[in-house]
Amino acid sequence: MIRYIILLIIASLPFSTSECQTCIIGRISYGEIVVGADALIGNSVKSETGKMKDSKKILGCKIINVKGTFFAGAGSPMNILANIADSICKKENIIDTIVSIFKRVVKKQIEPQLEYHRKKDLAYFKRYYMPTKEIPRFAELLFFKYENMIPKLIYVGFKITNKSNEKVHIEPISKNASSGTTYAIGHKTEIIAMLNNKETWKNGSTKGIETLLINQINAKKAVVDGPITIIQITKNGINWYKEGLCNEKKDTK
Repeated sequence: MIRYIILLIIASLPFSTSECQTCIIGRISYGEIVVGADALIGNSVKSETGKMKDSKKILGCKIINVKGTFFAGAGSPMNILANIADSICKKENIIDTIVSIFKRVVKKQIEPQLEYHRKKDLAYFKRYYMPTKEIPRFAELLFFKYENMIPKLIYVGFKITNKSNEKVHIEPISKNASSGTTYAIGHKTEIIAMLNNKETWKNGSTKGIETLLINQINAKKAVVDGPITIIQITKNGINWYKEGLCNEKKDTK
């Protein structure tokens, strides 16, 4: 069995605190996969003598391609989860196998780290990892690719199931999309009613996802922002419908 070893120093590891500054939407329909994402990763804060001065938005590409398997994620600690996904995708090419290994490795690696943070700073842990009505899972990802001429889109989520005064227990889940399925991860409250509305998709999945992302950005620009990226994958190949900030990440690693 191939072993996936992620070296993590728990005591000094700077977990991301982006509070899910993301909106990512994926859909399978009529033999195509379409996934779109905003570009806001976080905010950097400049200070003088410890006092806030101003902040600058950090933007980047959120749709990652590793040897033909794509993934995009929302939540925290996304930097670590992306590294784990990258490592597995470089060794495996069957998407169901990738997801199965990913869920197992994340649970094993992240549970002790979150337990460390829970003991060190309970308020921090509650803010960034405990489930809320809008963000029930602290991290969510979409894995997708065309495999054996079949479009595949898989949702993966991780949820804290313990109470804040109990030892951390992570519950990973995954769902395979069927034709007509739409997944939205990250901030989506303002567009949730549009996801299953036929009007949203009357001009196709690319236009529909573009509209959803624009609406969510307009509603919550502080935590979701452009430029947006939309990728369309069919049996004939890949079309970057909206490049966004992914123009340097198109090529397979």
